[in-house]
Amino acid sequence: MRMAWGSALAALLLFGQALPSWAVPVAGIVVAVEGRPEIKRLGKKSYERVRLNGFVYEGEMLKTGAGERLAVAFIGGAEFKMNENSEFEVQSGGGATQPASLKTTLGQAWTRMLHGFSGVRVKTPMAVAAVRGTEADIDLEDPTRLSVKVYEGHVDLMNASETKTLASLQANQMATVGDGGSVAKRAMGAGDVDDWQNGLQEDKNKLDAQLEKLRKEGERTKELCWTDASGKVQCKKLNKK
Repeated sequence: MRMAWGSALAALLLFGQALPSWAVPVAGIVVAVEGRPEIKRLGKKSYERVRLNGFVYEGEMLKTGAGERLAVAFIGGAEFKMNENSEFEVQSGGGATQPASLKTTLGQAWTRMLHGFSGVRVKTPMAVAAVRGTEADIDLEDPTRLSVKVYEGHVDLMNASETKTLASLQANQMATVGDGGSVAKRAMGAGDVDDWQNGLQEDKNKLDAQLEKLRKEGERTKELCWTDASGKVQCKKLNKK
């Protein structure tokens, strides 16, 4: 019998089992680092240093301080760069027709597709930016102001509950979402273009190998294994819903 993802995790928590990283689906792999950004692993109270080529799993938190940046290639095909002084919760790495999903209360990110078409969904208290096969910058400058700039492709801005589209943005357009969900949309000017993401570049000679490493980890983390009360290792294939 196949076990649903939520039921498998609930079973582990019910019996007091810790959740090691391999018990959670991988979301992405770190492909570039500047400074000493940090990650908070599932079940941990403190942050640890992010490592180049290290995996990021669903439910983990990424954080950058002043002068720090990092880039993650997600399993669904998106590349996600975090600017300094940002914090994002990785909810899903995407895959197939599902977008990668992240949540933040403060921070700036840039995204593009390396392969595939599933896109990225960035959730904020103000709105949700649904980025589809595109290059875009999402900046939650403070808890009451969200700025979205589209360089290529298409972004839908939705309300926080994802029940209503607030605005649809095409290439060379931007929008600001204010407190209460008010949206101001306009064309981007030369002075609106950001370039912080260009200073953080992955090693293109290693990227294919990094993506292959990520693919293999994705296959491995489709199976959930734990040790039962008798000391026997139990495994279930995950039917993630």
